Amino acid sequence: MGWGLRWWARLLTISLMCFALLEITSRIFFRYYSPITGHNTTATWRITWTHRPHNGTAPELSLPLEMFDPLLGWKNRPSFRNTGRLFGADRVTTNSNGARGSTDYSYSRTDKKRIVVVGDSFAFGQEVNDEETYAALLGSSLGDTEVINLGVIGYGVDQMLLTVKGEALKYSPDLIIVAFISDDIERNLVSFRDFAKPLFAFDPSGRLALVGAPVSPPGAWIASEPWKSKALDTLEILDSDVRRLVGVRRAEAFRLTWMLLKEMARVAGEAHTNILFVFEPSDTEIVLDDRPDLIAKGSEAYKSNRAYFASYARGIARFGEKLFVDFTEQERVASLNLAPIFRKHHRDGDTRIDKMGHWNKYGHALAAAKIAQKVQSDGLLNTAR
Repeated sequence: MGWGLRWWARLLTISLMCFALLEITSRIFFRYYSPITGHNTTATWRITWTHRPHNGTAPELSLPLEMFDPLLGWKNRPSFRNTGRLFGADRVTTNSNGARGSTDYSYSRTDKKRIVVVGDSFAFGQEVNDEETYAALLGSSLGDTEVINLGVIGYGVDQMLLTVKGEALKYSPDLIIVAFISDDIERNLVSFRDFAKPLFAFDPSGRLALVGAPVSPPGAWIASEPWKSKALDTLEILDSDVRRLVGVRRAEAFRLTWMLLKEMARVAGEAHTNILFVFEPSDTEIVLDDRPDLIAKGSEAYKSNRAYFASYARGIARFGEKLFVDFTEQERVASLNLAPIFRKHHRDGDTRIDKMGHWNKYGHALAAAKIAQKVQSDGLLNTAR
């Protein structure tokens, strides 16, 4: 055997030994410690999910109101009724199609105007009752208008696009409201969060291409988990952290989210439906600039809302608002940035909205009032239908 061949054989042997050592240590670590979801990678979310207790015959998703969906990953369970308090709320229900609230809406139009809300946990109204969500309040405020809330906890902008193309347009709405928070932006880069999900990537021509669909059911993920390399998971987490530090991950999220939002506007336009993009500020974008004491890792607020502070530390918070403003101004689409509105109320002493985590009923009421003003002033319910 020549010297060069021996050198390559030795290098391969050392590499395999290092990989095996990394595999063993990673398996030990992940067995006893769930990875921190603040890393926001496919590996961290997947391992955290598989660490949950599961029913061997019918594994459940992370939340009782969720159910598996092969296109979206998960969606709201139809005709859900909470028993006892859920997310701190007394009334959390969905109708026969999985929309928030108990009122059913036919896909066929009535003589009323119709709005469909697409979004995440803020749009869904996590931590408030059915009638306290801004979607429900918006319907009451506008009058003679049906507002159908298709918000789903944990959704990224990619899943919102699929919802717009599918369920939202089935209702033939006059207006689609797409609402998101800063943290939704990085969700577009992972194929697992609350559960496995599809994602979009760019094909060689630069167009959006859906990958990872259909999604495998929960049982398949649980069965395959022991065979997944934990060394590769560790390398994915480290790679993600490095890419975030040098700014590459943020640039990827910016470009992908921009194109997803642009595609929504195109789809709505082809359907002759108005679309309104709404930016939902989280606590990190409302109060933390004025409350540095809350960021201290020893504070109770930090302990109970670690994911939000992780998002703040990653610089995603204000980045999301910047993306929203840049996109809506350059693409010239109807938009409403609620962040300055919430910050003004906070700085003017309206402590009712100062809540860590999701908005309370006062935050939803403020959002509903401002959205109603925007819809009316811009005539967004006036369509050719």
